[in-house]
Amino acid sequence: MGNGNPVPPGFLGNLSTCQEEALAGFQKALMELHFPASGLGKQHLRIWGVRLDNLDSRKATKSQKVVLLKFLRSRDFAIDGAAAKLMRTLQWRKSFNVDQLGQEKFSKELETLSYNHGRDREGRPVQYNIYSKLDPSTLLGDEKSVEKFIRWRVKFMEETISNMLDFEAGVEDIVHVHDYSGVKLLRMDKEFQSATRRIIRVFGDYYPEMLSVKFFINVPRVVEVLFNFFSMFLHPKTVSKFRLCGQTGIRGALLEKIAPEELPGSYGGFISSKDGWGGVQSFSVGARRKINLTFNMDASQELRWEFVTEFLDVRFTVGPESGGKRVCNRRECGGEKYKAAGNGNVVLTIDNSYSLLTDKVVWIRTGLFDC
Repeated sequence: MGNGNPVPPGFLGNLSTCQEEALAGFQKALMELHFPASGLGKQHLRIWGVRLDNLDSRKATKSQKVVLLKFLRSRDFAIDGAAAKLMRTLQWRKSFNVDQLGQEKFSKELETLSYNHGRDREGRPVQYNIYSKLDPSTLLGDEKSVEKFIRWRVKFMEETISNMLDFEAGVEDIVHVHDYSGVKLLRMDKEFQSATRRIIRVFGDYYPEMLSVKFFINVPRVVEVLFNFFSMFLHPKTVSKFRLCGQTGIRGALLEKIAPEELPGSYGGFISSKDGWGGVQSFSVGARRKINLTFNMDASQELRWEFVTEFLDVRFTVGPESGGKRVCNRRECGGEKYKAAGNGNVVLTIDNSYSLLTDKVVWIRTGLFDC
């Protein structure tokens, strides 16, 4: 929703008359609630960096409206349901002591399970969760470990919201990538089931409308079974945001949502800094076809290119327009460079001529650099 993209229905900037009325009614209802009777002081009326203790139906900030709309959408714009959900969320945040999580110490093993990298094509942050590093016997071995794991997971979510979302700019939800590469079997023991159910419940109950889309990639068969099992605990609207990918088609699925310069290198993303590079171009190279890119170079320059395919490989050739091309190995992603032998045009060819039936989609960026 950032970067000038159309605003979906039900979000600020695209509300129906009924939804506008529900937002105004929700604000009015919250102003009339007696929070102290629920054990909430002024210091507790704050969520995701947004104050709610100073709500004014005529002067509500954009961030306040964004937060209230999350709760309204999660209850199909029913004011009473949204108010009850918000009240429960504020009470949970107090009892869970969310505001103090930043001061807690967590193990290095937990800290390596997730990281944020780049943004999707609409400006949303992308969070990666690496399950190959999750050892249930160590990190979820008993109830105390499960509780620590959940507190760390909530802490990481809070940090992502605080550091990477911008309600004023319309960036208000997160893309999740759950990577199961190398996971042979997730143990369905008591502690693992408990942790999974509790995290699902916490994020479903207390972080409404924070998920844009969730990719499950490198998924083994056992995870497909778990996916179907745990989907039963979720709202159909949430399940509709899930994308399940096995061992193939991963890059294509991710690239549809995330530009290659925003992807980590381990998923085929471009790893060089953006300095000196041209913009990213996308080409559909038909079976038994080639696409030529021509560059006017002098002897002091070097042509560099980085590329990634949707799936399968392509080949590049490069050299003077007059002939004498260098053939590069077939690859699915990576980078290459070519030093000009003299002044003149150099042709870089994206070659799919060896593929008899399969078209390839290639993202590429190029740059001319002084040697």
